[in-house]
Amino acid sequence: MGDTYVYRVTDRLTGAEEHPQAFTVTDVTESEVRFGNGQVVDLLGNTLRRPGGRVYTANQLEPVEYAVGKQWHTEFRISTPSGAEGTTAVDLRIAARETITVPAGTFRAFRIEGRGVFSDQMHRHAEETRFKKWVAPDRLRMPIVIDEIRQRGVGKHGRVTQSRRLELVTAREG
Repeated sequence: MGDTYVYRVTDRLTGAEEHPQAFTVTDVTESEVRFGNGQVVDLLGNTLRRPGGRVYTANQLEPVEYAVGKQWHTEFRISTPSGAEGTTAVDLRIAARETITVPAGTFRAFRIEGRGVFSDQMHRHAEETRFKKWVAPDRLRMPIVIDEIRQRGVGKHGRVTQSRRLELVTAREG
């Protein structure tokens, strides 16, 4: 309770810095961690609800154990407050262990890479997501950096619609 993580958010398409994102733990139950901004994760850190109301079914975006070379696949559904639904399938791997420096400090971290596709319930459109995130589970309960690229359409015919980087600025235990 009370742990706070603040991230600098950069739009990599424009170079503009967006409003910082803050995550403060407000409640911990037997199965969930809830944050003041509306984010809800399971006890491993897998997203169940995003700020703004997107709801995720059970998923495995976070590994159970950390070892370079580990690979896994997860599939889950996402629903929005407007009632739209879709399915996401993601392939992930722990690509490396490396040192990364951000405003919050220097960390020896695991780099997790993922690539996935979201399809709406009518299969009218697909959105591809590629990401890298650096985590140091021995030191922090949240990622250190997340680089994410989203594109409308899949493969080389897709159009990039978002490219963001979140970097940890401060981490404070409650």
